[in-house]
Amino acid sequence: MRTHAIGKFAALAVTALLAAASLASEASAAGALDRIKKEQTVRIAFREDAPPFSMKGPGAEPVGLIVNLCQAVVADMAKQLNLPGLKVTYVPVTSTNRFEAIQKNKADILCEATSATLARRKIVDFSLATFVDGAS
Repeated sequence: MRTHAIGKFAALAVTALLAAASLASEASAAGALDRIKKEQTVRIAFREDAPPFSMKGPGAEPVGLIVNLCQAVVADMAKQLNLPGLKVTYVPVTSTNRFEAIQKNKADILCEATSATLARRKIVDFSLATFVDGAS
C-alpha cells in the first residue's frame, strides 16, 4: 500500500474521510503539503448529488455527513501543521471525474462515500471506512 502525508493526516484524524488523495510518491506528497502550507488552502472535491453524504447546500457551500467529516479532518490538519488560518476550497466533481480530480491534482481530498474496489485502490488511497452497506 502506498503511504503519503495526506493519507497519514486522514488516518490520524479523529474522524476519517472515505477516500484521501492518492499521490504517486513521497516527493509529490511533500509537494502537496508544501502547497497547502504556502497557499494555506486545502482543496476538497465533493459531489453535489450524493445526499445525505454530500450535496450542494443553500448558497455555495456543500453540506452532508461526509462533508462534515472532511471539515473535521481539515481542522485536525490545521492543528498538526500549525496553520490556524487554513482555508477550504470546494471543488465540485461528478461520479465520472471524481478520481481524475485527485489524479490531476485539482483537489487534495475526495469528500464522498464510494466503494473501495481493487481497481480504485490502484489510483487512490482510502482511509478508514465511514459507512458500511450491503453493496458489493
